[in-house]
Amino acid sequence: MANIWSNDKMKDPVKTFLEENQLIPINKNWNFFQTAHSSSIPPKDKKKEIKKYIAEHVGDRPGLYAYYDESGCLLYVGKARKLLTRIFSHYCESFCEIKENDKAAAWPAFFSKHCGDLKVYWIEIQYDRPQRIVEEMIEYYLQSQFDKEFPRGKRKIKKKLPIQKTDLDADND
Repeated sequence: MANIWSNDKMKDPVKTFLEENQLIPINKNWNFFQTAHSSSIPPKDKKKEIKKYIAEHVGDRPGLYAYYDESGCLLYVGKARKLLTRIFSHYCESFCEIKENDKAAAWPAFFSKHCGDLKVYWIEIQYDRPQRIVEEMIEYYLQSQFDKEFPRGKRKIKKKLPIQKTDLDADND
């Protein structure tokens, strides 16, 4: 008996659902803004400026967001009760310290590696459960770079990753 739950057969109805509900293509149906992620710690006033910039684009709306790099590669898909807070935290993760054996270290490890001018797409979805369902469907269908590098269930950093030296470290030498 053939496996009716095979990956190929399941992608078609997922794609159809996402298209019919205008959830894909992301780059045509979602709001977006561009932001620069840096691997070095920015001055405090720059962080405030970035947070204000993100707030002007997304506010405290709930919804989904997706990061794309300059080449058009889908880096990450996520959900948030407050888009401003979550997107700003990813900005900060691009230059924060990475701790060994910490499940949450996957995000700083990923965002410190994928810096530069990034496009952030977002769509408002009011409630948590639809957010989770749509996020999973998009991740399943489009397969982000984050999920390839840090598959679900394997997101702990087992070895110490190199930390880039920042301007603040230079003061301590």
